[in-house]
Amino acid sequence: MSAVMTPALRWPWAALVAVGGGLLLYLAFPGHDLWFLAPLGIGALVVATSGRRARPAAGLGLLHGLAFFAPLLSWSGIYLGPIAWVPLSLACALSVALAGVLLAWTGRLQLGGRVGVGWGAGGPRCCGRSPRPAPGRPSRRCWRAGPSAASAGAGWPSARPTPPPWAWPPSAGRRW
Repeated sequence: MSAVMTPALRWPWAALVAVGGGLLLYLAFPGHDLWFLAPLGIGALVVATSGRRARPAAGLGLLHGLAFFAPLLSWSGIYLGPIAWVPLSLACALSVALAGVLLAWTGRLQLGGRVGVGWGAGGPRCCGRSPRPAPGRPSRRCWRAGPSAASAGAGWPSARPTPPPWAWPPSAGRRW
C-alpha cells in the first residue's frame, strides 16, 4: 500500500517560498555577506518542492533559480545589456529547476526513512535494512557521511583516499 504524498504548501504559497528562498540565497553571497541565510534559502526550495510531482517542482526550482541568479548576475548586463544577462540567468536557473525535480523525486521515495539525501556538507546517507552488520562482517549496507562519522573513521567504504604509490609513503633511499 502506497501513501500519496500531498504537497506541503499550496501553489501560490510554494511559489512565494521558492522566490523568497532564491532571494535569501542571493543575500548570502558577497556584496551582502549574510552567509547564515544560505541554509534557509536552500531549505525554502526543499519545503516548496516537497510532495510535488516533477513538472511543478521544476517550475518552482526555476522560480527559485531566477530569483537567485537574476540579481546575482546583473553585472553581466552592464556592457552588453539584457542580451547577455537574461539568457545567462535563465540558463543558470534551469540547473536549479533540475535540482527541484531531483528534490521532488527523492522526497517522494517511500522507503520509510531509510534513504535521506543531504544536499550540503553532510553528504548523502544511505542505510540498508539494518545499520548493524552481521557479527564478523564489514558493513557495506550502511554508509554514513558527515563530520561526526568522518572523525570517527566511518564514512564511505573508503573513508580516506589512497595516495598513489609514487607519492606516499616515501620509500627508503628515495630523494625528493
